[in-house]
Amino acid sequence: MSGNGEKYSFWDMGLYGTDILRKEFGSYWDYKLISTGGEVVSFPDFGFEAVVSPRFDIEYGPVVETTAEFAPYVAHHQQVKLIAKDAYYPRTATGLSDCIDCGFLDDARAALTLEDMSPLLSGEFLNMSPSDILSLFPETISYSSMGGMPFTGEIPFETSTLYSAGDDSTLDFPAGACWHDISTPLNEEDVYQAFLHGEPIGSYMEGQVTFEYGDYIESLELVQSTLDEEDIPNFYLLLSVMDPTYGGGFEYSPMFDSAVKYLSGECPELDRTLENASTGFKDFLVSAETTALLPEDNGYKGYFPMRAETEFYASTTENGVADKIKEVNLDCRLLRWMTEKSPEAGSMSTKVIYEKLDESDGSTLISVEPDSELNIKSYDLFKFCGPYDQDGSDLASLTAGEPLPSDVAVIGDDVSSTLAETINFANSLNIASGHLNFYSLLTQALSGLNGHNKTYQQVFGGSKPHSETMAYRISKYKKSEMFAGAATGTPTTDQLEIVKRIIENDTQAIQNVWLANSSAVDAMEYVDTQMKYNENYVFVVWAYNLVLGTRYFYSNYRTSESDHYDLGGLAAASEEEIFLNNGAMITGMPDGWTLGETILPDPPGTPGKGAFATAEFYTFTTNDSLVLDITDNCEVTFTATTMPMAVIKEVPYFVWPGSIMDKPPIVPDVNLIPYCENDSELLILLNNSAGTDFLMEPIAINDGEQSIFDEIREAQGSYDGEIEFGSDNPVAGYEVYRTTETPSSYSDFAGTLLTTVSTVFDEDLGRSANAASYIDDVESGVTYYYTFRSIDEHGHFSNPTAIYEVELYNEDGVFIPTISILEMEEEVIKDSSKAVQSALHIVPRMTQAVAQDFSDPGPPELGVETESPWGKTFKIRMTSRKTRRKFDINITFGTEYVQSELLTDPCETE
Repeated sequence: MSGNGEKYSFWDMGLYGTDILRKEFGSYWDYKLISTGGEVVSFPDFGFEAVVSPRFDIEYGPVVETTAEFAPYVAHHQQVKLIAKDAYYPRTATGLSDCIDCGFLDDARAALTLEDMSPLLSGEFLNMSPSDILSLFPETISYSSMGGMPFTGEIPFETSTLYSAGDDSTLDFPAGACWHDISTPLNEEDVYQAFLHGEPIGSYMEGQVTFEYGDYIESLELVQSTLDEEDIPNFYLLLSVMDPTYGGGFEYSPMFDSAVKYLSGECPELDRTLENASTGFKDFLVSAETTALLPEDNGYKGYFPMRAETEFYASTTENGVADKIKEVNLDCRLLRWMTEKSPEAGSMSTKVIYEKLDESDGSTLISVEPDSELNIKSYDLFKFCGPYDQDGSDLASLTAGEPLPSDVAVIGDDVSSTLAETINFANSLNIASGHLNFYSLLTQALSGLNGHNKTYQQVFGGSKPHSETMAYRISKYKKSEMFAGAATGTPTTDQLEIVKRIIENDTQAIQNVWLANSSAVDAMEYVDTQMKYNENYVFVVWAYNLVLGTRYFYSNYRTSESDHYDLGGLAAASEEEIFLNNGAMITGMPDGWTLGETILPDPPGTPGKGAFATAEFYTFTTNDSLVLDITDNCEVTFTATTMPMAVIKEVPYFVWPGSIMDKPPIVPDVNLIPYCENDSELLILLNNSAGTDFLMEPIAINDGEQSIFDEIREAQGSYDGEIEFGSDNPVAGYEVYRTTETPSSYSDFAGTLLTTVSTVFDEDLGRSANAASYIDDVESGVTYYYTFRSIDEHGHFSNPTAIYEVELYNEDGVFIPTISILEMEEEVIKDSSKAVQSALHIVPRMTQAVAQDFSDPGPPELGVETESPWGKTFKIRMTSRKTRRKFDINITFGTEYVQSELLTDPCETE
């Protein structure tokens, strides 16, 4: 198997070709049917050949940049020329242009009109200058809703409203179409498919949720069974209020001691300070800096008996904006803003194509196109930035004076965490300063030749919008609430079906962990200790992808009959200002806007095309003149103005269901002892087997037991038929099965349970032991067949022991027992475990350890090789073949020199 996971592709169902000009040139992103391995699949692509070739040639001029202190911060203005093609608009017999009467001018104007927009409104804006439209920002136009502007574009946010000067009426039109993609880990259902086909999945394990059961603590399980998840202590918040300065770490903190006593059941309730600090929260905010530090605390997770550990590699896409927001310590504040704005965030009908493992072979990734779209939740990053006055006093988007919601907690104590949580005057000033700095950094990222705001030429040529992952959210759902009546014991539920149900039903997670992303974080690890025993959960990790797309509008439509202007003849203003004002004499830019640099158009042959484009889907020419001259009646020009959109999309990253369940017990140790003087009694000694955990194929005896094993297999995340048996909780008793019929399989013991022997030896005090005994009444001359199972405190049973064949013979008053193991074709126990000593042996070579010259006093030099291991530390990385989880062992090779005293007595030895 190749690759490192799946890929999701998202693009919004809006203006698919409703920009007539781009539809004519096939210049838009959409999904295309392609052939892969003989199968036709859908995949996003750019550039579609029109049924009829375009009626126009196209020419681009330079780009004039303008910037503002308010959203959208940057605008690029580029003049474009459309030239009639002879095949559609024939010239006169004399070769002179005659496009006025042939319909070219009407066709060109119509091509610049949105299909859902009336020609009257279109004409109104086509006749305006770019400066006239810029002057509408920000007083008249609300950029966040795009109200009042006839925008089309490459990335939508909300349904926009058209503006009609002098008329109170409005007209809605759908937003533009755009797409972005993200590489994701395999989902749990795909891992299952790989196992079914015997495929190795090591290279695919980019993310998973591991459900872990620690030590059995009866009182704690009893307490937690009565609590909601948010009332169980949070691991990281407990550590955050403990004082680790008692000489060696958290273990010596009285707070930690109190928490451990609660977790071990030694005290009935949690310390009030710890309870207030670590319980009662639904959302947890984790800054990028704290996210990188979480693994350091995970060494203490063993104190928490029930936990789910989510691990995944963060997106490797460029994190430029995420790094900028981290740089000004606002990353955790952005997480808070999204939690508070989530109920009012907009949504967009979004087409999804995703990859999954082909069920026919379990190794090939194929593209899947769902039958319906997803309504993806969207946040406008410009709303988080907010509008600013020159001095930064207007911080409309901030909530510095509002306390953190009572059900939201911040994990960590770095500056970013403090700014998201603490309310005081100094922090308010730091927040204001951070937002102003972020505004400045964001403007720099959008501006200039290499900025993220695309020119119209780049949009037309298919330049892909910049996208990156700003944050992740680990959401925990209860399967019972998500899928009422869904069957348990199945490996998984379809990943997209889970996501669709969550979105369509507005299913709320019982808890969310928000993790800020940055280039400094390459892997996410979070241990959730707020878990309940045998509760079926579904963990969904959501990615928050920022997409810097482009809105644009058309203005300054000109023909051969329009007035012309000479840039050089109007020296009182710059050429750029005259260009932006349709040739009129002006003395400055519109209020709030500043003239930026002028950028030459991209040369021919450099359109940004889709991954599967094999040829130019259109051709163009360029011109270095700021204003493109109209040389005859078969040409028109217009100005295309592009503005950025910054939309954070909430998209699925990966899905993992599971539950916390203990391991079933190990096969018991059995000793059968007949009483030689009594032919009616057989002493059976039962004990818990010593040893480590074992991977075995589960063996059921009675009807319905296989479904129990299936639940355990699902909880353990095992797909290869084996489950792990262990001793993580006490044995409550032993089952004794007996039959006189020769069994051919273990199922022949169904209904033959003789008794269950309890390990409790003092019911009043509740005392028990690992061992138990039972005396069975037997008859001589009768052959009995026995098998035994251990039962733990949760009612889970071990695999059965070997089948014992027992018979007593009476010879002259002497009872002779015969006890043997019944051999069956069915394999009794498949032990896949292996002692680590037999697989791991790390020692220096002999040539590295042999001692050299002993003649000199002091320690001898060891080894005869050039490279010596002594005094050096080596890191050994171990990877679990079952879970793919890793741990490191640091080994330092040292020596000890002991100077022996001289022996004075020849009879002494040392």
